[in-house]
Amino acid sequence: KPFGLRHFLHNIKRKDSLPVGLIDLDYILFKPLHINTGTKWGKYYQSTTLRHNDDITDTVENGITLAQNMNALLGGRWFNDWNSTMKELICGGMPCMKVQSSDAFKYYEPTGTPYIMTRIDRFRVVEDFANLTVKGRLYQKDWMVEMYAYGAGVANQNVKHTLLKHLGPAPCSRQNTEYWDFVLENSADPCENPGTLALPDDPSVGVCIMALVIEFMKDTGIQSIDYPATWFTVKL
Repeated sequence: KPFGLRHFLHNIKRKDSLPVGLIDLDYILFKPLHINTGTKWGKYYQSTTLRHNDDITDTVENGITLAQNMNALLGGRWFNDWNSTMKELICGGMPCMKVQSSDAFKYYEPTGTPYIMTRIDRFRVVEDFANLTVKGRLYQKDWMVEMYAYGAGVANQNVKHTLLKHLGPAPCSRQNTEYWDFVLENSADPCENPGTLALPDDPSVGVCIMALVIEFMKDTGIQSIDYPATWFTVKL
């Protein structure tokens, strides 16, 4: 992902600084994502005291971007208050070494796709994203190292993220950071009538299918599922 993004940025002909959305291929989108409309998005922010809900908007500009809150799967990996080993190995001698865990958790580390930021910020972040991914894999074999590296890269460049629940939620068991409020107990059964669409009033922008598949496998004890949409097999 980081190297593909770097190639894209350096070879695209259009050189404006319009916001660019980076979305993984295992997402299903339910509706368009509109930004910079001045809309307050406090209802889609996690229920904590990290930031005030009135400050949560759809703003994307240089230094401010949007991302899905992936605390269900990320967070506390390279930035935490109990073990600084990885942070020192990855960020030693760089600005991200000075980032406090509280700020990392608020703006940087538990970030997941979709990422929506200006192209200027993409250029600021992409080299760190690529280099820290390689560096991280020297010490960890975790399949999500590149996502840890993204968090460290944006922390290093001080590109703050508004972490939202509704851009691409994953496990519905994590209601605090995953927006599933649109699925109501009395919602129509979408399978009841194949000729009729059952559309919720306010769905998330999209959902992460991969994470849902993994949760399903854990719940059911299934060890392997073919993933034909992306031509690979998921194994626990």
